[in-house]
Amino acid sequence: MSRHQGRALLAIAIAMLSIFSRCPKQPFVKYHQMSQQSFHFSPDVIINFEVDGEGPRPLLMLHGFGASLESWKDIQPYLRTNFRVYALDLKGHGLSSKPHDNKYSPQDQADIVTAFIKNRQLTDVVLVGHSYGGGVALLAFLRLSEHTEHNPVSTMILIDSASYPQPLPFFCRQPSTTSIE
Repeated sequence: MSRHQGRALLAIAIAMLSIFSRCPKQPFVKYHQMSQQSFHFSPDVIINFEVDGEGPRPLLMLHGFGASLESWKDIQPYLRTNFRVYALDLKGHGLSSKPHDNKYSPQDQADIVTAFIKNRQLTDVVLVGHSYGGGVALLAFLRLSEHTEHNPVSTMILIDSASYPQPLPFFCRQPSTTSIE
């Protein structure tokens, strides 16, 4: 890095600090302690989830790719009075299992979500999915429609959702060969 580039980066950093130091601070939000639990999909796949809320309807929240159930923490306090909120860490994310089994496709994730809904005997579910989680939610809804007379999912909310078949980006696919030996 040249001396000129170093000074330019320093100037940018000082300007950013100046701007952000003047921004109003967000109020401290005290989060309600949620009940952390686990769902055993298989011997190798354990799904972390949290449950909160006093409402009669279950609300199942699925995060996006590379995220976790922590994505929903800011809005959960607003939902807990009207819903029983279930926030899942999808397989390979957050505190859920990360086995080396190459079963991380949206279809594989939908199988887990479907099994979770059946295992917990949830009905009249509001299924919320963001980005990758939206694609998983849509597939889970379709699977439940195929295999049950009455779909336990009554409402879906898809936020910036994947909704058609797409190959995973190259950096998400597991390499079939190792380049370093």
